[in-house]
Amino acid sequence: MLAISLQSVLALIAAATLASASPRLDQRSQDASTKSGPLGLNNVKCSDVTLRTSITTQNFDFVNVIDNYDSSDYVTSTFLAFTGRNEQWVAEHFPGTRSPVSSSFTLRGSYCEPIRGAKKGSSLLLATHGIGFNRSYWRYPYKGPEYSFVNHAASYGYSSFIYDRIGTGKSDIPTSGGFSRMQSPTEVGVLTNILEQARNSNVIGGKKHARIVGIGHSYGSGQTLAVTSARPELLDGVALTGLTPATEYVPDTIYSGAYTPMREIAGIENRNRPRIWIATGSRTSLVQNYIDPDNADAEAVNIARRGEEGVTLGIYTTLGNIASPAPAFNKPVLVLNGNHDLPFCGSNCERTVPPLPEGLRAIYPAASNFTSIIIPNTGHGIAVHRSGPDSHEILLDWVISNGL
Repeated sequence: MLAISLQSVLALIAAATLASASPRLDQRSQDASTKSGPLGLNNVKCSDVTLRTSITTQNFDFVNVIDNYDSSDYVTSTFLAFTGRNEQWVAEHFPGTRSPVSSSFTLRGSYCEPIRGAKKGSSLLLATHGIGFNRSYWRYPYKGPEYSFVNHAASYGYSSFIYDRIGTGKSDIPTSGGFSRMQSPTEVGVLTNILEQARNSNVIGGKKHARIVGIGHSYGSGQTLAVTSARPELLDGVALTGLTPATEYVPDTIYSGAYTPMREIAGIENRNRPRIWIATGSRTSLVQNYIDPDNADAEAVNIARRGEEGVTLGIYTTLGNIASPAPAFNKPVLVLNGNHDLPFCGSNCERTVPPLPEGLRAIYPAASNFTSIIIPNTGHGIAVHRSGPDSHEILLDWVISNGL
């Protein structure tokens, strides 16, 4: 059987959790940061970037599925079967083969650099957002620049590149191929190509970038991890936020999400998306999946809900298959999670000893430095919380302390 079922997702990584005996290295309070670097939070200018990617990826073959599904009932029945109602779902829909799929996409992004005080020799911070968001996750539009990662980065002299993943924001929105094309290997191929362009062309910021730190959130962290496994030379360090080895809470996330075709959801700005794109069914579902409501302002949550982006069944059912050990990656690794993360911690990242995020340590046996940090009173969508600005500061402190 192809290792794509919920039960086998990241099985190697989950096993590694049991082998890790090291305690979490750090935990900081919500008030631990200095709020910004010496150059201040208004020390940034962002310019639009258009990237064109042409890739060929080895995508998973699906059989007996509706590739261009358009029914909320089909979405629901597929998720219920995938999460365990039909234990034979994987065997019935995956022949255990892959096929090459060629794709061309246009992506939109932002290159954000310091207005003054650029740090000489510093790495480009290339950030990939997760499911439900677009690039604005890294430039969160709440309380001016305070919640914006790129503003915090520029306050220390660092430049960032953020982009809309395929199917989100202003990047291409495919209208078909909800299983066959829009699946996780496609997106890993896109990220790999972006990194190649950042190193070898002048398309991002008008120069080649000799050093790059990959930063991810959730699914974006999974993609970044996949790159460190397949192409470790492309990154000089990684910060994986909203990610642990645990997979047993995925059904809870799917059930609470009540995923629905975006065209059927009132109150979101992107409800005109093609029907292969689905999102959480209500504001309550979004909060249950992503937010600790006791530590997030209502308007910050409203912004996340209004701008919520979609995902496909193909992406969701192949999430686990892009992750594998990265024994050749010998650079610094940061793992940063909110303690109340539902998708990857069941709302308590410290329910085990060692804490769940520590399990990723075994994926990086050659890492020059492995650091795991848990943010108290914070859910999966870290940037939306009142602790989001402090989390940005913690991440940047790690970048600086590792000479990146």
